[in-house]
Amino acid sequence: MPNIVPQLTAGADIRPCRFVSMSGAFLLRESNGNQLVIAISGEGVVTTPLSNWQDTPLAAKQGDPVHVYTAGDVCLLELGESVRNGYFLVSDQQGRGKEITLLPGTIKYYGAIALQDGSEGEKILVQVCVGVVNNPS
Repeated sequence: MPNIVPQLTAGADIRPCRFVSMSGAFLLRESNGNQLVIAISGEGVVTTPLSNWQDTPLAAKQGDPVHVYTAGDVCLLELGESVRNGYFLVSDQQGRGKEITLLPGTIKYYGAIALQDGSEGEKILVQVCVGVVNNPS
């Protein structure tokens, strides 16, 4: 049975293939660091580079509907650093994926599992899986 996702709206501009978090009722924004990730933005773009004098393509402009991938879906995620196949991924400050690192006394929210190796700036296949890891000591 496919996931049924209510219509979600961009609370700010969202780039393609980024982790997204809630920013209000039915509002999403790019995740920025250790936040509860709920989905990954779609690959499609509503603006192309240099249209409207922008240099970054957007998956959704503020106020527009957002296509997202949720738990169990396989999709592309842009990386903020090199990752290895099979590792849990968390969001960096720009919504890109990076490997989870656990330090004593930390709580980390992950949003996907890498299905292949990749380097910073690349888009790789991941499986969306949302969770939290608590490393008390």
